Order: sequence, then C-alpha cells, then structure tokens
Amino acid sequence: MKLLGRSNKVGHLSSPDRKTDQSVIHLDITQCFSDSLSVLTQHPILLVGASLLTVILSAASGLLLMGSLYAGLLIITLKAMDGTAPTLGNLFNHIKQFPSFFLVLVFCVTTILTGILLVLVPFTLLNWHTLLFDATIPLSDRITQLATQIQNVSWGFRLAFLSFAAGLCYFITPRIFAGVRCLYMLPLTTERNLPADETYVESKKAVQQHGFKQHVLLTLIMLWILAINLEAFAAAALSMPALIGLTGLFVFQQPFLIGLLASAYRQTLRVEVHQQE
Repeated sequence: MKLLGRSNKVGHLSSPDRKTDQSVIHLDITQCFSDSLSVLTQHPILLVGASLLTVILSAASGLLLMGSLYAGLLIITLKAMDGTAPTLGNLFNHIKQFPSFFLVLVFCVTTILTGILLVLVPFTLLNWHTLLFDATIPLSDRITQLATQIQNVSWGFRLAFLSFAAGLCYFITPRIFAGVRCLYMLPLTTERNLPADETYVESKKAVQQHGFKQHVLLTLIMLWILAINLEAFAAAALSMPALIGLTGLFVFQQPFLIGLLASAYRQTLRVEVHQQE
C-alpha cells in the first residue's frame, strides 16, 4: 500500500492513510523523490524564492537564523505536500525561536561530522589527507594516486593500516549512525515544539522502527549531494562567476533536499500519529 500518493487535485499529495493501523510503516525512498520533485514543480517560484532568502539571511546573521529559516522552509514544503496554501511568510514562523533551532542544527551537524572526520584519521596520520582534499586535482585522479600510494607501501604496513581503519570504524560506527538518527530532529522541533533531547529520542525511535537501512541510504544520498556541492565550491573558490553560478544551483537544490526530508517525515511520523488517533 502506498502511504503517500498524488490526488486528483493539483498541488496536493494525499494525507497518510488512516486505515493502516496494523500495517508496518517503512520509508519508501522512491516516494521521497517523487513527492519532492512534485512539490518543486508545482511551487517553483515560492520554494526557490524561500530558498534564496534562507541562504541570504543565514549568511547575513552569521548562521544564527539558519535553523529557524530551514524550519520555515520545511513548513512551506509540508504545507504544499498537505495541499494547503503555503506563503512566503511561513518562512519566518519560528524566527523568534532561533536559539533552540540553532542548537538543534549544531547538534545534528556536529554529530555527523564527528563520525566522518574520525573515518579520515588513518589518512591524516599518513599525510594522505592533503591528496584526498586537493581540489585542483580531479577526483578520479586523486583516487588513482591514493591507490598507487597504498600499493607502494609494504604488505605488513598495509595490513596494520587496514586493521587500524577497521577497528576505528567499528568504534565510531555508532557515532555515524547517531547522525542518521538525527534526521527527524528538525521536523519534530518544527511541528511539535519539543526540546532537543526529546526530539533526538523520538527521531532515533522513528529511524529504528521505520526502516533503518532506508534511512541510512536516504541520509547518504543527501550528504552525497551536499558533498558534490562542497567539492564544486572548493574548485571554484577563485572564480566569482563560478561561485555565483554554484550558489544559484544550490538555491535550486535546497528545496529538493528539504522535500526529501518532508516526505520521509510524512511517511513515518505523520502516519504514526494518525495510527494512534
């Protein structure tokens, strides 16, 4: 059974089915892409305009307003998916609560980056990180050169390195997965106005109950898209026209990423609420 679908009314994605009391809720990543693209094509001017304002105001405020502005962008997306009329004013619905949203954002970013940075420790110890992050060299060439360097070291050193990397990943895997479990903290804070500790507990529970592997894959897809953007920004750091162009591209991508999160939230926690009613 599809938990989300398009109705005959343009601009409306059907509400979660209330007749699934005994069904097991699982995240459908394909549906996330479908919902996000549908909303973006139905409200392109509003979503892109709100995304542009989010980027500008976040930068102007030194990132202090970023969390609350992303919450507003999420509200606009959820309203569009629910079939109600979103407005640009919804972007500022939680602007007065910016300290709590900023803390949620910092917590999520710090948790994810901690795991990613720890994975890179072996490369840093061998001074391979300079090659790994050299934006002047194409990514494929960097991987080839890195593989060549690994092949040039002794078998004993390679075995020790791989053992160290495997052991490190074993210990930090829970930290990386903790980043995945933060996925719903922003929507929970936005819709239910819960404190940060409760939103993490509820988000963690939802990720575990509604398809952990699917949530990991969705998070990796979103991080991959962001990583491509960061790679492109680093390569174009000295070219102002290129930076402007990439910023414009990110302004278009941002509503799509928020749409993926909104759709996942509607498929899981929204349905869960309806089942309890």
